Amino acid sequence: MMMLGFAWQAGLLPLSHAAIEGAIAANGVAVETNQAAFAFGRHLAHRPDEALATVGPDTPARSLAAMGIEEIRAHREDHLTAYQGPALARRYRARIERLDEATARAGIERPMRDEITRAAAINYARLLAYKDEYEVARLMTRPEAKAMRDAAFTGARSLAFHLAPPFLAGHDASGRAKKRAFGAWILPFLKLLARMKSLRGTPFDPFGPMAERRAERALIAAYEADLDLVEAALSRPLSDTAIAIIADLLRFPETIRGFGPVKGEAMAKADEQRKRLHARLEAGLSRGMPEESPRRAA
Repeated sequence: MMMLGFAWQAGLLPLSHAAIEGAIAANGVAVETNQAAFAFGRHLAHRPDEALATVGPDTPARSLAAMGIEEIRAHREDHLTAYQGPALARRYRARIERLDEATARAGIERPMRDEITRAAAINYARLLAYKDEYEVARLMTRPEAKAMRDAAFTGARSLAFHLAPPFLAGHDASGRAKKRAFGAWILPFLKLLARMKSLRGTPFDPFGPMAERRAERALIAAYEADLDLVEAALSRPLSDTAIAIIADLLRFPETIRGFGPVKGEAMAKADEQRKRLHARLEAGLSRGMPEESPRRAA
């Protein structure tokens, strides 16, 4: 509703204010809350600084794009530790440090060296921390999540979580797993599931055999193989083109989003892009890309 208000204020919707307010009222669900959200979106579009000043003094989270490489690594290590444990965070740091050392030995100029390391630091962590059943349970049962719910739904008489457990069959019209409503009684089970995250990826993982989980683990293995390929390529003279292809190769997971069939389609497209980049890199390495001189640091 906030986004709807923002879009309306920006002149992007061919609807009157009265029509939208009337639709909210006719829907009859959280009317005051939705009207307030719509109004805030309008305020945000018209006077963003003034609107943001009304939401409190909390410092907004920094985006990865605004972080330096070491800040990204530390941020992702913290997330991976919470996601699975310190061993996964150490595995992540070791691979990123190896890559950074390889680019340094290759004498690549600092801007492109940083671009390669940043691409790997973001995307390797993204693949390692795929959002599975354990992670959804952890996120939904964190103290911060409860605080946000309590603040957002003051005076709510009941609580319902809309989930699509893989052990319950059924799909909606779009082909996605059908969601069902679960009351607050589900929270103890979610807390238990969150504590079971150590089973992730082991032979005892009940979700491990699922096609989506297998595909996610295969993607991690493929990315680590790409890191090995890049490290090997960096041991020889490289042209500007080859270095740019390496950076693109390490960024290929950026387009993978969603869950279920949406994620499956995105993974297939990303894999096609990965194969094209592999072919370009291998062709360039085999002929040495003679049209350009190797890039080296001054």
